[in-house]
Amino acid sequence: MGDIAALNIRNASELRRFVVRKRFCITCGAILAASVFLQSPAWAQNIQWKIKPFRLNLQMEKARITGLIRKGFTPYGLAYSGRENKLYMLFTKGIRLIPAFTHWKVNYIRRTRGAMRRGITGSMNAGWLPMGMAGVRRKLAVLYVKGDLTPVLKRWDIKMYNTWPQAHKGLTAMMRARNVPVAIDKIGGRIWIFYIQFRGRHGFRGWSMDNPLLNRQAIINSMNSEIRKGYSPVGITITPTRFIELFLKK
Repeated sequence: MGDIAALNIRNASELRRFVVRKRFCITCGAILAASVFLQSPAWAQNIQWKIKPFRLNLQMEKARITGLIRKGFTPYGLAYSGRENKLYMLFTKGIRLIPAFTHWKVNYIRRTRGAMRRGITGSMNAGWLPMGMAGVRRKLAVLYVKGDLTPVLKRWDIKMYNTWPQAHKGLTAMMRARNVPVAIDKIGGRIWIFYIQFRGRHGFRGWSMDNPLLNRQAIINSMNSEIRKGYSPVGITITPTRFIELFLKK
């Protein structure tokens, strides 16, 4: 990991241990330098994943990120560590949740309703697909990839929840309404989840979430365990005591 071991670890107070998995019928939704090769469903063969730390000025990190992408990795998630003042990015290889992409970028947007609406909608209208978000001080960092995606994108939404049970119910309800969660963060005491709505059915059968302690081996074990069950990691966030992971299943 860059150093998750260096992050402040203490007894969890607000966050209790939870592992939640929701499945439903739509017709009735190095931190780490670990890789895992698994016999998963056909859409997720030979999965590898990495979580890497980067400076906030990503122009200075362009070569490192582009190098991983050239090796076949796709950036799927973004998290901010205030203690280290770094962005952590989740990369996966062997997962085909989106079509091929040609470019990536991270935009910093003021965390106001108008600025987010203009910034995110403008990027999506230009063919950029949001793949991660992280609250960085008073701004929102949004990770995008670009490809032939504009025809399949319909709308986006960011929902805010006060508690984890509310977030769990919201995830299930939004996926039933054909919205796909692509990013998660905890900002100002509230849980933010970023949803994308595609034209037509999105093909995802359910979601899963886990929150291991900020410990390198605990995170590796958690990620690999969910992947073995057929889930794909799409979102990450860092709290003072836990590492939150969001997964989707096709």
